[in-house]
Order: sequence, then C-alpha cells, then structure tokens
Amino acid sequence: MTRGAIPHAMILFLVVLFPAVATAHAPLSKAMKERYELRSASCYTCHVKGKDEKTGKPLGKEHLNPFGEALHAVLKDKNLTQKLQDAKEADDESEDKVKEEVVAEFLKAIETVENEKSANGNTWLSLIKSGELDGIKLKD
Repeated sequence: MTRGAIPHAMILFLVVLFPAVATAHAPLSKAMKERYELRSASCYTCHVKGKDEKTGKPLGKEHLNPFGEALHAVLKDKNLTQKLQDAKEADDESEDKVKEEVVAEFLKAIETVENEKSANGNTWLSLIKSGELDGIKLKD
C-alpha cells in the first residue's frame, strides 16, 4: 500500500457506519484540498481525534477542534451536513446543485476564519499552508 492510501475496507466501513459523515466530508474535503492545493484534508481538520474516556469509542462528529469551532461559529445556522444528507436521500438531480451550494457556503466560512488567530498566535491560514493543522497533509 502506498503512503497515504486508505484501504478499501476502511472506506467501506466509514461509508456504511457513518454515511452522513462520509457524505458531508467528501465535498468539503475536496473543496479544502483545491483551495489550498493540499494532498488531503481529513475529518480531523475540524474534528477532535481520540476516544471517549468512559466508553472507549471514537469521539463523535460533535467534538470539534478549535479550527472546527471557528468554522462552526460561522456555519452553525446553515445545516450543511443535513442539507447534503437530505439531497442524497432525495435521490434526484438536485444533489449536485445542493453540493455546489454547500461547498460555496463552506468556502465563504473558511475565507471568514482563515485570517483569525489560533490559540498559538498563528492564523488558521498559516497553519493550513504549513501543514500544522491536524488532518492536513501537504503535497510532496
């Protein structure tokens, strides 16, 4: 397996067990990769890595890291994940249009927060471009 490749079994696991997350993540990850010319942007770009101390299960999508919290503050009333899920379940031609609208909202939110400072004093933009933000992998 090449470096950075995700085994097909893992992709199937994520899509079957977490369809809403996988649905939301793909277009948003693609938008980040294109905007910043990244190799990848994973769930951990916005969500916290780790396991629940009581159950030992991975933390859910509601656990945001500071970058995710900054985006959420801008997007909290937009319901982007729900819009994507509803469009997918409707199974009609509107899904592509909804994805475009959601990605546009997401990119506006990123533009809004990218020059805000993180806790370490660096802007989110500098952390993304340097690959220091969790979940970000730069192109070789």
